[in-house]
Amino acid sequence: MEALAPPEPLGAAHDAAAFACGVSALDAWLRQAPHAGTFVVHEGGRVRGFYTLAPGSVRDWHGPPGRALPILKLGRLAVDLPGIGSGLVVDAFARTYAASRRVPLAALLVDAPEPAGGWFRELGFLPVAGDPSAMFVALGTIERLVEGK
Repeated sequence: MEALAPPEPLGAAHDAAAFACGVSALDAWLRQAPHAGTFVVHEGGRVRGFYTLAPGSVRDWHGPPGRALPILKLGRLAVDLPGIGSGLVVDAFARTYAASRRVPLAALLVDAPEPAGGWFRELGFLPVAGDPSAMFVALGTIERLVEGK
């Protein structure tokens, strides 16, 4: 058994044919042509987990009407090897922080209906008021986590 490679962008050298996370829609999505913003961990080229990041915005409920806050969205996350999901989220935090050094960002957002919501809460995500499945981590929290403060 080879060691897992650190997360990297999904590319042609990655084999997703055997990926099976238990959710057929996620398995099928990954097997389609490579997607921008998809990051994978692999074992000798075989994908063992992935997540996606995409830019977006959310309404600023505390600001002037119509104001939007720029965010990154953790769109999909799936693993076929137990115990690696939290490492993928940590990598998403690091990439969000790195992106915030180049463009303004307010948070990392994820749609996490239960039971996934409990797992994301354990990783530091907070609920978005008024949307029971949306959760976020503010950029300041991500910065402290990444910089070890």
